[in-house]
Amino acid sequence: MRGGAPVLVALAASTLAGERLHGAQWSAVGLICAGGAVLTFGASGRTGSRASTLLALMAAVLIAGYTLVDGIGVRRSGSPAAYTAWILILGALGAIAVSWRRTEGRLPAYVLQKPGLVLLGGAGGGGGGAARDLDRVRHCNRRAAAARAHDARPCCRRQRDRTRCGGDAAGLRRQ
Repeated sequence: MRGGAPVLVALAASTLAGERLHGAQWSAVGLICAGGAVLTFGASGRTGSRASTLLALMAAVLIAGYTLVDGIGVRRSGSPAAYTAWILILGALGAIAVSWRRTEGRLPAYVLQKPGLVLLGGAGGGGGGAARDLDRVRHCNRRAAAARAHDARPCCRRQRDRTRCGGDAAGLRRQ
């Protein structure tokens, strides 16, 4: 729900964090609510699907949650740069742990094999790129192994023509 997160942040900050909103800020919250209503109900008064509205509202709640946590964390830490650095470091450690698990411990070899791609992915914030690449490599390796096993069958060794023995190009169809 576009605009839902700022409204939720304003409401939660004023009630939970003791923030004081001025008249112009409350007017902005009202305009955001009006705009959200127009987008949700449209000019005809019909609503979209309940599922899509619920998912959008859940996304707004999550965005508002981390916005509040970050806002309160930065203020309480006393150093916005240090807070941001710790958030980035801890997030990176979490991403490394998840990637390590998803790649079944092959992450160091991948990093050594493609350091430029890893650095580019880190700079771009693509997140999970290494794990996706390793999933693709694993998938291609399985297809290649299936093709080799298919080629080793007696009919393929004799004919060297997969179409005559019923195999497909990837060697995945079984007789």
